[in-house]
Amino acid sequence: MRGFTALLVASLLGCNAAPADGGEASDGSGGACGVDPTPPGAASCPAECTGGCNDGTCTIACQDTAVCNDRTITCPPDYACQLICDGGDACDSSTVVCPADYACAITCVQGTDACGDLEVQCGSASSCDIDCAAVPTVCIGAVLQCGSGACAASCAGESKADVTCNDACACERCS
Repeated sequence: MRGFTALLVASLLGCNAAPADGGEASDGSGGACGVDPTPPGAASCPAECTGGCNDGTCTIACQDTAVCNDRTITCPPDYACQLICDGGDACDSSTVVCPADYACAITCVQGTDACGDLEVQCGSASSCDIDCAAVPTVCIGAVLQCGSGACAASCAGESKADVTCNDACACERCS
């Protein structure tokens, strides 16, 4: 929801909204904020979409202990990407490579280090979000490397992902 809010605010303000950290406002040169484009998807769902595909969104489900630990998770082209990390070390020490031009959302549900030391490389994703649940160590060491699109982190508990805004047209850090 925070990612949508950041997109809406940036869209209404012409991408000149100040980052949540109080830093300087973006001039929008990093990319155009607005509504995420509809991804075309494909006739068949790619194998990496372990949680299935729906309306052009690939869901990668890492829902067990260390199931996606210490690896590179690459979202397929032509799809928006939803990564779910649920369980102890589910996505610990991994790197997520978001799709070009489409939305990328990471959900860190529960478990010690479910998204611990996770690096999210947003690149040219239209929007890029990480959502850290209220579990004390779910996102310790996680880093969201924003690209040119809208970028947001939401953290319900003490465990907060670091956010590097780079050239994001809108950027929101955990408070």
